[in-house]
Amino acid sequence: MQYQFDFGHIKVYPNNIVELRIENGVTVDIEVTEQIDFFINDHICGNFALLINKINDYDFTFEAKLVVASDEHLVAIAAITYNSKGKDETNLFKKVREMDNINVKAFDAYDLGRDKAIAWLDSELNNAFIKNECY
Repeated sequence: MQYQFDFGHIKVYPNNIVELRIENGVTVDIEVTEQIDFFINDHICGNFALLINKINDYDFTFEAKLVVASDEHLVAIAAITYNSKGKDETNLFKKVREMDNINVKAFDAYDLGRDKAIAWLDSELNNAFIKNECY
């Protein structure tokens, strides 16, 4: 199922993969990350993975980069990139959050990136320690 927000779209797959597609020109700040976190907490129970579709050009505030992807149930993040800027941004995010040891991997959209990303996320979810504390 897909949901529309001011900042973009969120699509939830049955296997606890959540796809985020941020709209062109949006600046992702703390408020946007909170909206995403609230949505995920309302729709997902237990471990989940993020599929970031970087088809559009958008920015993160530094503060948002420090708090995004902090949920204890987040197992992995796959970024589908369409150009070198998307790949560079993914690598910069990994570097900024290196201490947090977030499981992030970029996939080239023009090399079956979506299919490879979903397969990798499924594998990471299947291999993860199960955390199913649901409230």
